[in-house]
Parts: sequence; C-alpha cells; structure tokens
Amino acid sequence: MRGLRRRWVVGSIPGDAREPLARRLLRMRGGGDERARRILESPRLQDLHPPGTLPGAAAVGDALARALRDGRRIAIYGDYDVDGITATAILWRLLRTLSPDCGVTTYLPHRMEEGYGLNAAGLRELAAQGVRTVVTVDCGITAIEEAKVAESLGLELLVTDHHAIEASGASGRDALLPMAAAIAHPDLPGEAAPFRGLCGAAVAWKVACATASAWCGGAAVPEGLRRTLVELLPFVALGTIADVMSLEDENRVLASHGLRRLVESTIPGLAALVRSEARGRRPDAETIGFRLAPMLNACGRLGHAAEALELLTSADARRSTEIVRSLAALNEERKRLERACVEQAILTVDREGLAGDDRRAIVIAGAGWHEGVVGVACSRLVERFGRPTVLLQDRGESAKGSGRSVPSVHLLECLRACTQVSFMRLGGHAMAAGLEVSSAQVPDLREALVEQVNQRLAPEALAAELAVDGRAGMHELDLAALRELSILEPFGRGNPRPRFLLESVMLSAPPRRMGAGEHCELWIVDPERRSSARRAVWWSGLPFASELPVGTSVDLVVEAKVDGFKGVDEALLTVLDAREPSPRGGAFDANERSGRQVRAARGAK
Repeated sequence: MRGLRRRWVVGSIPGDAREPLARRLLRMRGGGDERARRILESPRLQDLHPPGTLPGAAAVGDALARALRDGRRIAIYGDYDVDGITATAILWRLLRTLSPDCGVTTYLPHRMEEGYGLNAAGLRELAAQGVRTVVTVDCGITAIEEAKVAESLGLELLVTDHHAIEASGASGRDALLPMAAAIAHPDLPGEAAPFRGLCGAAVAWKVACATASAWCGGAAVPEGLRRTLVELLPFVALGTIADVMSLEDENRVLASHGLRRLVESTIPGLAALVRSEARGRRPDAETIGFRLAPMLNACGRLGHAAEALELLTSADARRSTEIVRSLAALNEERKRLERACVEQAILTVDREGLAGDDRRAIVIAGAGWHEGVVGVACSRLVERFGRPTVLLQDRGESAKGSGRSVPSVHLLECLRACTQVSFMRLGGHAMAAGLEVSSAQVPDLREALVEQVNQRLAPEALAAELAVDGRAGMHELDLAALRELSILEPFGRGNPRPRFLLESVMLSAPPRRMGAGEHCELWIVDPERRSSARRAVWWSGLPFASELPVGTSVDLVVEAKVDGFKGVDEALLTVLDAREPSPRGGAFDANERSGRQVRAARGAK
C-alpha cells in the first residue's frame, strides 16, 4: 500500500473494541504481559538498575570522590551536542553540590577547529591550568592516542562514554580501550550493563549517583543529595531524546521522570528554555526533539557550545533569558544554512543520478556547506531517498562531515568495511557516523559505500516505510481515547506514537498554509457518519496536500495526540501521508508517479 510519500505497512489492532485501546495497541506491538504491566503502570525510579551495575561507574565515582577530597582540580571534558552538554552539566552540578568550593572546570571542543572527542591540545591546555583529573562524558572510549598524551602530562584520566568500542586484532573481536584510571561504559568487554542502550547523559547520571555514594561512604545518601540527583533527571531526558535512544527499559523511566520534572525545574536555564520553546504546552518528547534540542545544538553547530553549557550550569535567571534569545537567533541561522545544504544536495543527486536502484547509498561533498549542519541535512536526504547518506564539507585537502542511515543498515559497520578508503577520522554507531577523508578519496568512498550498502539493502526497501498500527475511524480518536493512549508516553524511538489509517475521509476545504513555510492545515470529515469537520495539521505537507481533491475520498495516515495549549486540551490529528483511492477501488500507487504525473492522471479521468 503506497501513499504520496512512503510505502505503508498497515497492521491490525487486535482484541475486542470494548477493551482499552492502549492495551490492545501494546499487545499488537508484541509487548507481552510483563512489558504491558511495566508500560501501563507509571514508570518508577525503583525500576532502574542500580548505578553499580553500570560497568566502571563505581570505579569512576570512587576516583572523583577521592579527587574532591584531595583538592585536585577536576575538568569535565564533554561534547558539543545536546547529549554531551547535558552530561557535562550533570557532573558539574553534582560535583559543585558535593563541594561548592571545588576547583571544577569544563572543556567542550570546538566543532570546526577541534572536532569530536578528546584532543591533545585541549589536554595540554587543561594541564597548564593546573587540572590534575580529567573525566570525559559522551566521548573518550576511542581516544587511544589521546589517553597516552594524558598520561605523559600526569593527568588522571577517567572515561565515561556510550559510543561503540573499537575492535582490534586479526579477528576484530578484541576491544581496543584507552589507557585510563577508570572507564564507565554500558558495554565494556565481559561486563555489560543489564541495559546497554544508555546515552552519554544517562551514563553521566549513573556515575553521578556512584560518586555521591562514594562521597557519603555508602549507597545511602542524605535526602537533600537524593533530591539533587532527581533534579538532574531533566538533563538525562534531554540527552536521551536528543540522541534518539530507544525509549524502552531504563530509558523510558529516565525520560518519563525527566520530562515530568522539566516543567517545574528551578534550574534557571532549564526554566528559561522551557518558557521560550514549550509555547504554553507541557513539554513532551516531541518538544525536546523539535524545539529544545535544536536550540541547544545551534551554537555548537555554528560555533562553540559554550553558551548552551553556561545556560545549563552557571547562568542566573537574567543571563539565562539572554542566552535563550541568542540561541533562538542562532537556530534560525542554522535552519537557513540547513535548507541551502539540503536543496543543493538534492539537485546534485538528481543531476548525477545518485539515487538509482543500483546505487543504494549517497555520498556527496560540497565546498560551500557548513560543517555544523550536514548531519541534520543528511537526515533530510535519508527521509527523501530512503537510503544511507553521507554529506561532507569539502575543505580543500580533506572532506569532513556526517552520515545517517536507515534501520536495516549499520552505517558504521559499512564504513569500516570500506577498506580501500583511509579514514582520517571515523566514529559513530549503527544509525549515525562522523568521518573525515582526503578530498581525493571522496569518489572512492562513494563507490565503496554503495557496494557495501547494495549488499545489505534490497532495491524494494528503498521506498521509505511508514509503519501504521492499524485502521481507525475518526470517531475512535476522540479526546477521551487519546488521553487513554497518553499512558504509553513518552513516545519516540522504540516506542513510537501510535499511527492510524483513516480510510475514505473527505477534505471539506482546500489546505490552508500555516506560517511562512510549507506547513498546512486540513479540515476533514467522515462522510459515512456525517461528522463535523475536524482540524488536522501536516508539517511540510502543503506540496502534497495540494494534490488531494476536495470533496472526494482520500486515505490519510495520522498520528493523534492531546494538544494542551494554555490548559485547553484538543484532540489533534497530524497527517504523515495521504493517498487518493483509485476509482476501481485499488490503491493509487503515487509512490511510482511524480506530482506532475498525478495531476496529469487526474486530468485524464
């Protein structure tokens, strides 16, 4: 079944319609009775695995507590994205709580000048400032050579990270770890955590819990310190959702409690951020993914992430308001640069024929692109072309950038298998990677990655799938039903917001543009029930909605949610895709026709 944009895979919601919809959906997703119990009950902090079950957390916590007692100057070395910034803020706030006068400093590398992760120059700078203990967050697990530099400088290096560990040896099965005094990582060889899908901020939070226990001499910590650790959970939620971690097991607990406390946080920077971007609504996972995270990422993408880190650490209320305004302006500039990159990349793909069935990966280098936006631009091209994409900023001698993938292709494995390419820098995971190659090797990388992905991705899988939970009538998606479905929140990767197929509904009026972009508002009715018109929004959907006929049947795939604006709840429908059923009753195969062909076919009927 195909829509205007994607191939629909429609399920069937089982069970008696009189049974609560949330339970029926959970059963369809294959959760089982125990998972159903855990999800349908409110997530509890007691369901978290103890911090000591995170490999290395206790060792790092002991070392940090000891460094505090000894009066050693500590540096937290983070990353410039949301996960790295929030992880840095978590340890900074915990250490300042334990010892308000401690000499703790922070270091975030410059994206363009230094790149991701530990670098020797940064370590030398910290050593010159009198730092004696360096603890990494959201980075460091692949810093083999940099760890040797730290040792030569007399620095105690503590690593906390969640990224993939490099393999070594002829078999590629042995782990290559940096020389560090202690390493906390969910997937250390031989001692993996009960749940390994944690982001950098979640790892940092567990290390913070272990540090608090070490400082207090045991697992029991004073109530005030426990409250501080709980107050840090909004940072974990930000990192978890922004890094697109699967919202299951511990991540669901951490994100749920973090979101709950985000709206009432007394941390000035968080309060200012929510006040600016939540826009009268209670923050949910989508608020973080589409509003808060892009704001925090903006300065790190276009320059240095110092202001975002200041917002979450030392800024008072007045300074927080100033920073939020600055981040908003930077985010608008980021959007402009991103649009330009996406448009140029799409033109290149079309002009050079880079998206044929026999070329199931895309690699493009552009001289005028901003390095800070190519990762987000990659995601846009993956959505459009349904295949792994690498976009690189051509810097003359080298090309540096990012890649994004589709669920069925492990991008980092594919890149590592491109043995004919000598990477200057390579890291990441299944769905995303950062890399740098010589400009002369970009064509080699393109051909090698196409070869690797072609072996893993069938041509028929190139049309992006849209998984739909099942068919529903408009009357089934009323406010009461959607409040019931909110039990399943937070929604995100691993626990997607439920999607429904509305068949044979009717547009009662032409789509209306919303704002300055291509967002639009639709009004739809159920002709069978002669229902009153309901509002639906389609983000970036105006070019597609304009193809749909007014006054005749259309099929829509929608997400439904309770949209609470200033305390007034609305049952909001969000359109993800649409199609016009054929006169013969079969599916209109719009995925194989362009918009121009759609109009021509309609005119010939």
